[in-house]
Amino acid sequence: FIWCGNTRCEVRDANSNLSNQYFAYGQVNFSNNGSTATNYYYTRDSLGSIREVTDANANVISQYNYTVFGQAIVSNGINGQAPTVTSDFGYAGYYFHQPSGLNLTMTRAYSSSLGRFITRDPIGEAGGINLYAYVMNDPVDGVDPSGLQEATAVGSAIAPGIGTAIGAAIDIGLGIGAAIGGGYLAGQIFNQNGNSLQDYINYSKGGTQNYNPSDMQSPEGKVYDEAWRAKRNGNDYCKIIRDAIKNARKKGDTCLAGKLKKIGKGLGCINSSLF
Repeated sequence: FIWCGNTRCEVRDANSNLSNQYFAYGQVNFSNNGSTATNYYYTRDSLGSIREVTDANANVISQYNYTVFGQAIVSNGINGQAPTVTSDFGYAGYYFHQPSGLNLTMTRAYSSSLGRFITRDPIGEAGGINLYAYVMNDPVDGVDPSGLQEATAVGSAIAPGIGTAIGAAIDIGLGIGAAIGGGYLAGQIFNQNGNSLQDYINYSKGGTQNYNPSDMQSPEGKVYDEAWRAKRNGNDYCKIIRDAIKNARKKGDTCLAGKLKKIGKGLGCINSSLF
């Protein structure tokens, strides 16, 4: 793994060829020694759990349901066919370790079949008499990305159209999305020209439409990537976008400036002096 702060960013093989890249709204799978890239997108619920994986044409590749404590049930994708691509993340946005069937937080592994951590709480009884308890046995409302404390998941209360997942404090993959019915979050998909392919099941009306670039090697994609990593590390990501907008306008590229403006709004820079 290549890490960006506390977040898994990439997977590389022994020859340093890219296998996967991970972003707030999806992942990029690479083949042919990292020379061919395919984009996939996530739909999430209010806990950050992956609910759907879709391709660049908004076809559902795989679907997920979960028990209360997070056991995943994978459903078929296009035309009832078996999933050809599955997400490396699952319940509450945790990294899913296939060989063990465990969900990995930063410090401890969580077993969704047992509904508990498999190792003791590092702070001992100071965290409660149950040293293995997961989110105080309230998995409907809480997540614990660090494995050290309960964190409340916020999603359903997000104002329609804002598209910023307040639950980004929760873990990998939470981030940019459109707030939709039932508290579900989905990134709006765009192709490389910035044209909307499909609005996911978006029941909110009006509001700000955010732009998430599907081509991370495009100018706007590179700015998004740099800003997102800065945000995850607690740095001034709005300045990165603001400077990029100024440079685009200086070059007369109003199209790029418009895309960057939408990215800024999607990343929560609405109140910053972007314009």
